[in-house]
Amino acid sequence: MFRPDNGTSGNNIYVPLGKIVWSWSASTTYSGGAWPPPTAAISRPTAPDGGYEFPKWSQVYVNPK
Repeated sequence: MFRPDNGTSGNNIYVPLGKIVWSWSASTTYSGGAWPPPTAAISRPTAPDGGYEFPKWSQVYVNPK
């Protein structure tokens, strides 16, 4: 993402310069009064594709208060 600083920068929006695809996941199960280290999987980022689409989030996690 890039935010131009032409004019009043506070009035400018971030614009995409390309898309990079990556992911991660992890899981663990509370057992015996403790949380063991999670098992995790990570897919490394791809090279930027030069696209200009704005991000679309397939899932969003909201941290409970």
